[in-house]
Amino acid sequence: QENWDATFSLTGEDTLGVKLGRYTVNVNEDAFKFTAWGGDTSGSIGNLGDALDFLTVGGAYAQAPKFRLTTNLGGVDAALQVNHNSEFYANGKMGFDQFTLGATVYRKLDDADPDAEYNSFAVYGGASLDVVNVDAAFYSNGEQKKDNTAIGVKASSDITEQLNVYGQYVSAAAKSGKSTGYKLGGTFTEGVI
Repeated sequence: QENWDATFSLTGEDTLGVKLGRYTVNVNEDAFKFTAWGGDTSGSIGNLGDALDFLTVGGAYAQAPKFRLTTNLGGVDAALQVNHNSEFYANGKMGFDQFTLGATVYRKLDDADPDAEYNSFAVYGGASLDVVNVDAAFYSNGEQKKDNTAIGVKASSDITEQLNVYGQYVSAAAKSGKSTGYKLGGTFTEGVI
């Protein structure tokens, strides 16, 4: 079995020749998975983080490269991601029975101005009960020194195989970068077999 794969495209850019287009490189070992991707602005390898999207480890493609290392350490699914612009993410999530617990940390580095560096974090948990899934999260925006937190809860339920409904409430401080309020919605998937 192959433990690595790569996909990429080359495009004509100018008189100098070719430019590397969209690319993805995966290395899959027993103990870890490493992914490098970039060269495009559409698509995603998948996001990590809390159900309220307070602090997401984004898997969206960008022109510049991104690197993600994932592994399982003693029952904790762990991920480290480095983006091209001095952004570093760490995410850990574990599940037991119908419960999950997790945390995400974001580190913004700035070589030119170390005083501008900061950490943000989110802690989250969830429970899958018989007919409803409940998630909660707490977030702190490290870029701000006060009035920088948000807390929220989200509940969702599969009414049928095709219909999922959800509701969430977030209470956010003025400088958290999040919005206080309710959100209600649903998803209908046609053609489920």
